[in-house]
Amino acid sequence: MKRVVIGCDTFHAYNFFLPFVCHLWRERIGYEPLLYLVGAREAWRQGHSAVVLDALDAGGWRTEWMDPVPGVLSETVAQCVRHHAGALADLSPSDVLMTSDADLLPIRRNYYHQHDPSRHAIALYYSNVYGDVGHWTNLHMSFTVEALREVMGLTVSDVRSSMLTAFQQGGLYELAKKEDPTDRWFFDERYPSAKIKASRFYPASVLKIPREGRPPKDQLCRGANWPRSYDAADYIDCHSVRPGWTDMYWPQVRELLAQIMPDRLGWADAYRAAFWEVGPDR
Repeated sequence: MKRVVIGCDTFHAYNFFLPFVCHLWRERIGYEPLLYLVGAREAWRQGHSAVVLDALDAGGWRTEWMDPVPGVLSETVAQCVRHHAGALADLSPSDVLMTSDADLLPIRRNYYHQHDPSRHAIALYYSNVYGDVGHWTNLHMSFTVEALREVMGLTVSDVRSSMLTAFQQGGLYELAKKEDPTDRWFFDERYPSAKIKASRFYPASVLKIPREGRPPKDQLCRGANWPRSYDAADYIDCHSVRPGWTDMYWPQVRELLAQIMPDRLGWADAYRAAFWEVGPDR
Protein backbone atom coordinates (compact mmCIF):
# COMPACT_ATOMS: atom_id res chain seq x y z
CA MET A 1 0.00 0.00 0.00
CA LYS A 2 1.07 3.55 -0.69
CA ARG A 3 0.37 6.08 2.03
CA VAL A 4 0.85 9.83 2.30
CA VAL A 5 1.76 11.17 5.74
CA ILE A 6 0.62 14.65 6.73
CA GLY A 7 1.06 16.44 10.05
CA CYS A 8 -0.95 19.44 11.18
CA ASP A 9 -1.77 21.48 14.28
CA THR A 10 -4.84 23.57 15.06
CA PHE A 11 -3.75 26.58 13.01
CA HIS A 12 -6.78 27.04 10.76
CA ALA A 13 -4.89 28.52 7.78
CA TYR A 14 -3.52 24.99 7.30
CA ASN A 15 -5.95 22.55 8.86
CA PHE A 16 -8.84 23.87 6.75
CA PHE A 17 -7.37 21.99 3.78
CA LEU A 18 -7.06 18.57 5.41
CA PRO A 19 -10.39 17.08 4.23
CA PHE A 20 -9.76 18.29 0.66
CA VAL A 21 -6.26 16.87 0.44
CA CYS A 22 -7.38 13.57 1.99
CA HIS A 23 -10.12 13.12 -0.59
CA LEU A 24 -7.70 13.97 -3.39
CA TRP A 25 -4.93 11.67 -2.20
CA ARG A 26 -7.28 8.73 -1.84
CA GLU A 27 -9.65 9.19 -4.78
CA ARG A 28 -7.60 11.04 -7.38
CA ILE A 29 -4.03 9.93 -6.66
CA GLY A 30 -4.44 6.50 -5.08
CA TYR A 31 -2.57 7.05 -1.83
CA GLU A 32 -4.14 6.37 1.55
CA PRO A 33 -3.83 9.37 3.90
CA LEU A 34 -2.25 8.95 7.31
CA LEU A 35 -2.74 12.03 9.46
CA TYR A 36 -0.93 13.18 12.59
CA LEU A 37 -2.88 15.81 14.52
CA VAL A 38 -0.71 17.73 16.96
CA GLY A 39 -2.23 19.04 20.16
CA ALA A 40 -4.75 18.03 22.78
CA ARG A 41 -7.96 16.46 21.54
CA GLU A 42 -9.88 19.04 23.54
CA ALA A 43 -8.25 21.82 21.49
CA TRP A 44 -9.28 20.08 18.26
CA ARG A 45 -12.88 19.95 19.46
CA GLN A 46 -13.14 23.74 19.60
CA GLY A 47 -13.67 26.45 16.99
CA HIS A 48 -12.51 25.85 13.43
CA SER A 49 -10.66 22.69 14.38
CA ALA A 50 -13.93 21.04 15.44
CA VAL A 51 -15.27 21.54 11.91
CA VAL A 52 -12.11 19.96 10.51
CA LEU A 53 -12.27 17.05 12.94
CA ASP A 54 -15.91 16.35 12.09
CA ALA A 55 -15.03 16.24 8.38
CA LEU A 56 -12.07 13.94 9.01
CA ASP A 57 -14.20 11.60 11.10
CA ALA A 58 -16.83 11.51 8.34
CA GLY A 59 -14.16 10.72 5.74
CA GLY A 60 -12.83 7.78 7.72
CA TRP A 61 -9.15 8.56 7.24
CA ARG A 62 -6.62 7.18 9.64
CA THR A 63 -5.87 9.79 12.27
CA GLU A 64 -3.14 9.52 14.88
CA TRP A 65 -2.51 11.97 17.71
CA MET A 66 0.69 13.58 18.91
CA ASP A 67 0.89 15.51 22.15
CA PRO A 68 2.78 18.82 22.17
CA VAL A 69 6.49 18.73 22.98
CA PRO A 70 7.66 21.22 25.63
CA GLY A 71 9.99 23.82 24.15
CA VAL A 72 9.09 22.97 20.55
CA LEU A 73 6.47 24.77 18.46
CA SER A 74 3.48 22.66 17.46
CA GLU A 75 4.12 23.47 13.80
CA THR A 76 7.61 21.99 14.12
CA VAL A 77 6.21 18.82 15.68
CA ALA A 78 3.70 18.59 12.81
CA GLN A 79 6.52 18.91 10.29
CA CYS A 80 8.81 16.39 11.95
CA VAL A 81 6.40 13.66 13.04
CA ARG A 82 5.86 12.64 9.42
CA HIS A 83 9.26 10.96 9.22
CA HIS A 84 8.48 8.89 12.30
CA ALA A 85 5.14 7.45 11.21
CA GLY A 86 7.05 4.40 10.00
CA ALA A 87 7.34 3.38 13.66
CA LEU A 88 3.67 2.37 13.64
CA ALA A 89 3.78 -1.36 14.28
CA ASP A 90 0.93 -2.37 11.97
CA LEU A 91 2.51 -1.00 8.79
CA SER A 92 3.91 -3.52 6.35
CA PRO A 93 7.67 -3.16 5.73
CA SER A 94 6.92 -3.07 2.00
CA ASP A 95 4.42 -0.20 2.27
CA VAL A 96 5.45 3.15 0.82
CA LEU A 97 5.23 6.28 2.97
CA MET A 98 5.40 9.69 1.31
CA THR A 99 5.55 12.98 3.23
CA SER A 100 3.34 15.88 2.20
CA ASP A 101 1.83 19.15 3.46
CA ALA A 102 -1.64 19.97 4.72
CA ASP A 103 -2.06 22.74 2.12
CA LEU A 104 -0.65 20.80 -0.86
CA LEU A 105 -3.42 19.64 -3.21
CA PRO A 106 -2.21 16.85 -5.52
CA ILE A 107 -3.53 16.89 -9.09
CA ARG A 108 -1.61 14.63 -11.49
CA ARG A 109 -1.82 10.97 -10.54
CA ASN A 110 1.05 9.55 -12.59
CA TYR A 111 3.56 12.00 -11.10
CA TYR A 112 3.13 10.47 -7.67
CA HIS A 113 3.64 6.90 -8.81
CA GLN A 114 7.23 7.23 -10.01
CA HIS A 115 8.61 5.53 -6.91
CA ASP A 116 8.96 1.85 -7.71
CA PRO A 117 10.09 0.22 -4.43
CA SER A 118 11.35 -2.84 -6.29
CA ARG A 119 14.02 -0.59 -7.83
CA HIS A 120 14.58 2.12 -5.21
CA ALA A 121 14.04 2.09 -1.47
CA ILE A 122 13.77 5.89 -1.42
CA ALA A 123 12.54 8.50 -3.88
CA LEU A 124 13.07 12.25 -3.60
CA TYR A 125 10.48 14.25 -5.50
CA TYR A 126 11.51 17.77 -6.56
CA SER A 127 15.02 16.77 -5.59
CA ASN A 128 16.63 19.83 -7.19
CA VAL A 129 14.64 22.56 -5.43
CA TYR A 130 17.52 23.77 -3.26
CA GLY A 131 20.30 23.16 -5.73
CA ASP A 132 23.48 22.10 -3.95
CA VAL A 133 22.73 23.32 -0.41
CA GLY A 134 22.86 19.80 0.94
CA HIS A 135 19.30 18.78 1.75
CA TRP A 136 16.05 17.87 0.03
CA THR A 137 12.49 19.04 0.40
CA ASN A 138 9.68 17.17 2.11
CA LEU A 139 7.55 17.70 -0.99
CA HIS A 140 8.07 14.85 -1.28
CA MET A 141 10.29 12.24 0.38
CA SER A 142 9.11 8.69 -0.25
CA PHE A 143 10.36 5.57 1.54
CA THR A 144 9.50 1.95 1.93
CA VAL A 145 8.58 1.49 5.59
CA GLU A 146 11.52 -0.85 5.96
CA ALA A 147 13.95 1.76 4.60
CA LEU A 148 12.42 4.57 6.66
CA ARG A 149 12.77 2.56 9.85
CA GLU A 150 16.41 1.87 9.09
CA VAL A 151 17.32 5.36 7.89
CA MET A 152 15.68 7.19 10.78
CA GLY A 153 16.51 4.56 13.41
CA LEU A 154 12.86 4.20 14.38
CA THR A 155 11.74 2.27 17.41
CA VAL A 156 8.82 0.23 16.10
CA SER A 157 5.59 0.86 18.02
CA ASP A 158 6.81 4.13 19.58
CA VAL A 159 6.46 7.09 17.23
CA ARG A 160 6.87 9.72 19.93
CA SER A 161 10.03 8.20 21.38
CA SER A 162 11.56 7.97 17.91
CA MET A 163 10.75 11.61 17.22
CA LEU A 164 12.13 12.85 20.54
CA THR A 165 15.33 10.90 19.95
CA ALA A 166 15.73 12.68 16.62
CA PHE A 167 15.12 16.02 18.31
CA GLN A 168 17.87 15.25 20.80
CA GLN A 169 20.36 13.87 18.30
CA GLY A 170 19.71 16.65 15.81
CA GLY A 171 19.97 19.44 18.35
CA LEU A 172 16.45 20.75 17.77
CA TYR A 173 15.97 21.90 21.35
CA GLU A 174 18.87 24.30 20.98
CA LEU A 175 17.72 25.42 17.55
CA ALA A 176 14.27 26.17 18.99
CA LYS A 177 15.82 28.71 21.37
CA LYS A 178 17.38 30.78 18.59
CA GLU A 179 15.76 34.03 17.57
CA ASP A 180 16.39 33.25 13.90
CA PRO A 181 13.89 30.50 12.97
CA THR A 182 15.68 29.33 9.81
CA ASP A 183 17.50 26.31 11.21
CA ARG A 184 14.47 25.22 13.20
CA TRP A 185 12.19 25.59 10.17
CA PHE A 186 14.40 23.40 7.99
CA PHE A 187 15.08 20.74 10.63
CA ASP A 188 12.42 18.41 9.18
CA GLU A 189 14.28 18.43 5.85
CA ARG A 190 17.92 18.68 6.91
CA TYR A 191 17.84 15.94 9.52
CA PRO A 192 16.30 13.19 7.34
CA SER A 193 18.41 14.33 4.38
CA ALA A 194 21.57 13.79 6.42
CA LYS A 195 20.29 10.40 7.58
CA ILE A 196 19.59 9.36 3.97
CA LYS A 197 23.08 10.38 2.86
CA ALA A 198 24.62 8.42 5.73
CA SER A 199 22.59 5.30 4.96
CA ARG A 200 23.49 2.26 2.91
CA PHE A 201 20.76 3.23 0.43
CA TYR A 202 22.55 6.33 -0.83
CA PRO A 203 23.11 6.87 -3.67
CA ALA A 204 22.30 3.66 -5.57
CA SER A 205 18.86 3.00 -4.07
CA VAL A 206 17.70 6.64 -4.04
CA LEU A 207 15.71 7.94 -7.00
CA LYS A 208 15.92 11.69 -7.61
CA ILE A 209 13.01 13.29 -9.45
CA PRO A 210 13.63 16.90 -10.54
CA ARG A 211 11.20 19.66 -11.50
CA GLU A 212 11.78 22.85 -13.43
CA GLY A 213 11.68 26.19 -11.67
CA ARG A 214 11.27 27.48 -8.13
CA PRO A 215 8.39 27.40 -7.51
CA PRO A 216 7.93 24.65 -10.10
CA LYS A 217 6.50 25.76 -13.42
CA ASP A 218 4.07 22.85 -13.23
CA GLN A 219 2.72 23.90 -9.81
CA LEU A 220 -0.25 26.17 -9.21
CA CYS A 221 1.36 28.19 -6.45
CA ARG A 222 0.38 30.96 -4.08
CA GLY A 223 3.91 32.34 -4.31
CA ALA A 224 3.70 32.95 -8.05
CA ASN A 225 1.20 34.71 -10.28
CA TRP A 226 -2.06 32.77 -9.98
CA PRO A 227 -3.57 32.76 -13.50
CA ARG A 228 -7.05 34.14 -14.03
CA SER A 229 -7.97 31.09 -16.08
CA TYR A 230 -6.25 27.73 -16.35
CA ASP A 231 -6.68 24.04 -16.92
CA ALA A 232 -5.80 22.14 -13.75
CA ALA A 233 -4.61 19.22 -15.89
CA ASP A 234 -1.59 21.35 -16.81
CA TYR A 235 -0.35 21.20 -13.22
CA ILE A 236 1.11 18.49 -11.00
CA ASP A 237 -0.14 20.02 -7.77
CA CYS A 238 -1.25 23.18 -6.02
CA HIS A 239 0.38 24.87 -3.04
CA SER A 240 -2.75 26.75 -2.17
CA VAL A 241 -3.46 30.33 -1.29
CA ARG A 242 -4.43 30.63 2.35
CA PRO A 243 -6.41 31.07 4.52
CA GLY A 244 -8.43 29.26 1.89
CA TRP A 245 -11.81 29.64 3.60
CA THR A 246 -11.85 33.47 3.59
CA ASP A 247 -13.82 35.62 1.16
CA MET A 248 -10.51 36.74 -0.33
CA TYR A 249 -9.26 33.27 -1.22
CA TRP A 250 -12.22 30.88 -1.27
CA PRO A 251 -13.21 31.78 -4.87
CA GLN A 252 -9.74 30.71 -6.06
CA VAL A 253 -9.77 27.51 -4.01
CA ARG A 254 -13.30 26.69 -5.11
CA GLU A 255 -12.46 27.19 -8.80
CA LEU A 256 -9.66 24.64 -8.46
CA LEU A 257 -11.87 22.17 -6.57
CA ALA A 258 -14.51 22.49 -9.28
CA GLN A 259 -11.95 21.13 -11.73
CA ILE A 260 -10.24 18.43 -9.67
CA MET A 261 -13.06 17.14 -7.44
CA PRO A 262 -16.32 18.30 -9.12
CA ASP A 263 -18.43 15.52 -7.60
CA ARG A 264 -17.68 16.87 -4.14
CA LEU A 265 -18.19 20.57 -4.81
CA GLY A 266 -21.50 20.73 -2.93
CA TRP A 267 -19.87 19.06 0.06
CA ALA A 268 -16.95 21.51 -0.20
CA ASP A 269 -19.32 24.48 -0.14
CA ALA A 270 -21.08 23.12 2.94
CA TYR A 271 -17.77 22.47 4.71
CA ARG A 272 -16.53 25.96 3.97
CA ALA A 273 -19.83 27.45 5.16
CA ALA A 274 -19.51 25.61 8.46
CA PHE A 275 -15.94 26.87 8.78
CA TRP A 276 -17.06 30.43 8.05
CA GLU A 277 -19.81 30.33 10.65
CA VAL A 278 -17.29 29.77 13.43
CA GLY A 279 -15.89 33.26 12.89
CA PRO A 280 -12.57 34.81 11.92
CA ASP A 281 -10.10 33.57 14.54
CA ARG A 282 -11.81 31.35 17.09
